[in-house]
Amino acid sequence: MRKALLLLGGSLLLQACVQNPALQQPAPEVTRIESHLESLTASQQQQLAALQVQQKQGQEQILSAQAAQQASLAAIAAKLNEHQQPVICPQVTQQQCPETKPMPVKDDKLVVGALEKVRLHPSDVVLTARIDTGATSASLDARDIQTFERDGADWVRFKVPTDDKGSDYMEVERKVIRWVRIIQSSSEEGERRPVVEFKFDIGPINQRAEFNLSDRSHLEFPVLIGRNILKDVMVVDVGKEYSLKLPPMKAEDKDAK
Repeated sequence: MRKALLLLGGSLLLQACVQNPALQQPAPEVTRIESHLESLTASQQQQLAALQVQQKQGQEQILSAQAAQQASLAAIAAKLNEHQQPVICPQVTQQQCPETKPMPVKDDKLVVGALEKVRLHPSDVVLTARIDTGATSASLDARDIQTFERDGADWVRFKVPTDDKGSDYMEVERKVIRWVRIIQSSSEEGERRPVVEFKFDIGPINQRAEFNLSDRSHLEFPVLIGRNILKDVMVVDVGKEYSLKLPPMKAEDKDAK
């Protein structure tokens, strides 16, 4: 009997729990958390949607600006084409356009090649010169150099080749400006050379310059043009040879001493 009463009481208690809805609802704290999460999720979705809208608007603005710029450039080009006048080249006569080419000039200096023809005055002898920016002074092939005195000054008498092959020579006398000692790689002692002055032509340039005299029979070219001639007047283009043309010798230069 007692056991039956216990079973009946437990059954009634269980039915009361099932029938009472307050016992089945979650706790208030859980409800607030779930509500907050739902609010955050909705806010993030709204922000993402707004960002996507802004990005789309920005891309549209960039494309619109590019299209406007291209349209503006096209309009400018069209106006230029409308006002552009055809270029009419005048006819050039033979007198206006001679066959001689203009002398190459760079920074107001004459451009010379690695090899050029030079003319010595007053003999009208034309020889090939090697242009060497590494040489301090110019040098001229001279044979049978003899030193003598005239009016208390040193003079030299020597022979200069009349062509590059050295097939013929002419005798020349010049006053010694000074003496120099040239040290070459093949000799440690160096060579004492007289320095004389010559008037000469190289292309359109006519000037006086100092040349040291030396037997250059073992060298390929009879004349060496160094920095004392090149300085402030010429620049060298080593990729060129014989780029300058010698003008005819003037009568007054032939008569000069």
